[in-house]
Amino acid sequence: MLKPDIRKIGNREVCVNISELLEEIESAFPEETYHSIAKRANVHPISIQRWRSANKADGKAVRRFMASFDNEENIDSVLLKNASPSQLRKQCQKVGWDLVLKF
Repeated sequence: MLKPDIRKIGNREVCVNISELLEEIESAFPEETYHSIAKRANVHPISIQRWRSANKADGKAVRRFMASFDNEENIDSVLLKNASPSQLRKQCQKVGWDLVLKF
């Protein structure tokens, strides 16, 4: 799973790779919506749309969001249980397992 790249800009912490992170979350968890992501991060759903368009997000909210996945479920087990074959193939390509599985 992609890790958030949180940088200190001025006196704020900003996640600068939120678009890639949201894309990966959506591919791994197809049932996640802007509303459910916003609930996990404790922000308004419009904030999630702004994060994606600007590719910047509040670092504290992103940490809360990522911690919610760590506490509730293991991303790998959710992928194995609920993923479609195309989602598994896409995830394997990201990790590099598609090369290993061919042999």
